[in-house]
Amino acid sequence: MLNFQQLIESEYRSAYESAYDLTMKQQYSEPKIYLGNNDLSKRWYVYFSYRNPETGKLTRQTPIYGDANTYKTKEERLAVLTIYRRVLLKLLKQGYSPYEDNTELHTRLNTPTKNEPKPQPEKPNRLTTVDENSDVGSSTVNTDDLEEVKPVKKDNTQPNLTKVNQDVTKTASGTATEGNQIKEASNSTSKKEVEDNKGKTLIDDAFNLDDRIKQKSLRVTSYRTYSSHIKRFKDWLRKEQKHLKYIEQVDKSVVIKYLNKVLLNSSARNRNNYKASISSFYSTLVDNDVLKTNEIVSIKKLKTNSVRNKTYTEE
Repeated sequence: MLNFQQLIESEYRSAYESAYDLTMKQQYSEPKIYLGNNDLSKRWYVYFSYRNPETGKLTRQTPIYGDANTYKTKEERLAVLTIYRRVLLKLLKQGYSPYEDNTELHTRLNTPTKNEPKPQPEKPNRLTTVDENSDVGSSTVNTDDLEEVKPVKKDNTQPNLTKVNQDVTKTASGTATEGNQIKEASNSTSKKEVEDNKGKTLIDDAFNLDDRIKQKSLRVTSYRTYSSHIKRFKDWLRKEQKHLKYIEQVDKSVVIKYLNKVLLNSSARNRNNYKASISSFYSTLVDNDVLKTNEIVSIKKLKTNSVRNKTYTEE
């Protein structure tokens, strides 16, 4: 007879043996960037390891750097290698292997497949229809479905229960049809929203990308000031611009609104400093193909007047 503890151990071994398979070991290590100890005279590159099919061990592969080392600033070089790392990780996740001929896999992954939706047959006796050019929820009643109301004659005969049941079923069917059509219209709107936002970057993802790059490319003191400016800008977006979800929506007009707030609460010099930090943030996004242009560069720098303190006298 098995006691409770033995039963648990037995079930654990069974579950472990079925879930853990040596053939499913991680085939590669996560690609990383070598920065050459922040020395631009050294070669920077992306490195990773892949499991050798003959030995079964993770083996370091040829480093990848492309034209990254032709750039003369840390920020530019890191931006290029970040893209290489992202592309490499994507290919590894798709199943590409440095030990195999990937031609067939590449062709299969890049060949578009036809997946056209099947046309839905038109349902008769619809009580509600949604016009493509009208607002969702607009309804049109089909007059063919309405029956003429006749005066009821008073008699002592029993009601036709079969007819009543048929009428109730018909009404319920019509209500269900109406609900399905509204649901289909709602789903269509959601799909359209997804298509419109395809390829856009979430605001938090954009800030996280910039922060990782700036930590590696700026000096400690410069990063401290920069990150303070960017954090306050990010917090303002969360509190005052809650309707914005993607960084592409944070355009020039939004930034100007924030800079005006900084100006009113401090000074023109401080406003210009914030403008420089935010412009650097957008430049990083452009360098990493998140945005196409940096609109913040065109925002004019305000003139600052240095105020000389009066000399204190006892008069």
